Amino acid sequence: SRCQHVGRCAMRLVVLGRPGVGKSTWVRALATGRFDPSAAPSVIVEHETLEVPGSSLGVEYFDPVPVHVFVAPGKDGTLDVEASCRMVADCVIVCYDVTAPESFLHCGKILRQFRAVHSQRAEDNTDKVPAAIVGLKADDCKFPEIAGMVSYSDVERVSEEQGCTDFLVSVAAGFRVWDPIADVVLRACQMKNRRPLLPAHHPVHRGVHMSVLAAPTPSAGDHVVDVVAPDGSPYTSGPLAVARPFDAVVDRGLWHRTAHVWLMDLSTGAVLVQRKSHRHYKWPNVWTPTSVGEVLAREEANAAGQRLVRDQTGIIVVDAAEQRSLTMQQLWAAQGIDLQMAVHRESLPERHAAAEAFLHEAEQFDLGAEFVTNPPAAMRIDDALTQARLCLTAAGQSLQQAGEALGANNKQASAGHRREALQATSDCFRQLLSVGDHLAQDAVAACTKPLVPLFTEKLSSQSDGLEYNEFANVYLLPCERAPGLVKVVDGLETASFQYFALDKLVQNLREGAQGWFPVSSAYVDRLERALHQASSEYLAAME
Repeated sequence: SRCQHVGRCAMRLVVLGRPGVGKSTWVRALATGRFDPSAAPSVIVEHETLEVPGSSLGVEYFDPVPVHVFVAPGKDGTLDVEASCRMVADCVIVCYDVTAPESFLHCGKILRQFRAVHSQRAEDNTDKVPAAIVGLKADDCKFPEIAGMVSYSDVERVSEEQGCTDFLVSVAAGFRVWDPIADVVLRACQMKNRRPLLPAHHPVHRGVHMSVLAAPTPSAGDHVVDVVAPDGSPYTSGPLAVARPFDAVVDRGLWHRTAHVWLMDLSTGAVLVQRKSHRHYKWPNVWTPTSVGEVLAREEANAAGQRLVRDQTGIIVVDAAEQRSLTMQQLWAAQGIDLQMAVHRESLPERHAAAEAFLHEAEQFDLGAEFVTNPPAAMRIDDALTQARLCLTAAGQSLQQAGEALGANNKQASAGHRREALQATSDCFRQLLSVGDHLAQDAVAACTKPLVPLFTEKLSSQSDGLEYNEFANVYLLPCERAPGLVKVVDGLETASFQYFALDKLVQNLREGAQGWFPVSSAYVDRLERALHQASSEYLAAME
């Protein structure tokens, strides 16, 4: 009867499993914020109302999603689902104890029985209700493969057969306590169209070693990624076709996509290499490509490369279709010296003409779009251009008045207007020359050349006991005037950058020098050939 009074607007989750696996302890801990290992197993249907934090769903603008959780009591061998849960559920979780293999044996049967009952009671034909299999009491292991533990290969086999996701949870350690619920609730929301779909490029927070009460908090490397086959092709059906949190993919050694971008100064042949922060989640204090990271779920590899370059170096990579004929950086490079020389010209009209020529070009730019990662620089430059225009307009008016006074044979008034024009012009040039200072101080180097795809390569490596199996998409970022980056600070992480001669770079990669990014010999060979070719073609074109 209590189930019948639940609001229809909230999500309804049923938690199933054999007695003693920890279902009630888990849900009570989420509801109360307290972990009580001595709690007795449930003997009746227990009901708790939770609010799943929006951040755990990976969407910051989500309001908390109310979820009515019904914990069904377990029975030996089978579960009387219909008698335990007298309502249609939006999603379901089947639990087992990772330290008790016998508790896992009936998970597939329990889920099949629930779905059979659910398909009969559901108002619509939704027998594919979002489901997850959750291993509880995973206090000392991530994916147990030792004697007396449930083998993850068995879990993966059952989850694939049932078309559901799987998780490990430790309530005692606060390990991933929200993740399974967030997963099934998010998929249920998408099926019911009650919330926006997960954005294509939004990270999901992991919530590893968090307190039970706390919502998962962002951590470096926390993303939702697509699982791919070793050849890089996406899965189109089955549980592996569902995007998963990056940490879950790595924990299981599944293949995923990454993007590697190598920035090369074409005029010198030097390559910009990034040394990751000592706090980096994957490669602490390791020399890596200029920008490297995971390709997010539903994200194109090229777009991921552009995002990684922007986020890790501040360099804006513009698609070929979006290239502008000129950027503010290029305009200053072309006319900055002329402006500096014009300051010393005796002819006031010539100075006025030089300033007008620069302003006419500079005012055409969308500074907000060009300095998207550095809005303060855009504001300073825009203010300088605005003040320069006002000064130039005043100088033009004073020059006109000086000419009119001279025509009226009023030399004194003409001289006064010329002094005003001279002062206004000087103020105009002071503002224009400050644009060059702002550009020099700005950490953003605008690069109008698009990424050049080089090759794809399979890579396997290990870090901190985790296995990273990645299908790497490798790109070249060619620059004719490469930026002189020293470091880029992003939150708590400070990455250092240094240019290496191509031969030295190849030597370090090939020898697997200490502190260098681990890649295969085939990767090094293909990279060396591609970079040599790019440099040679540029030098030949310059001749």
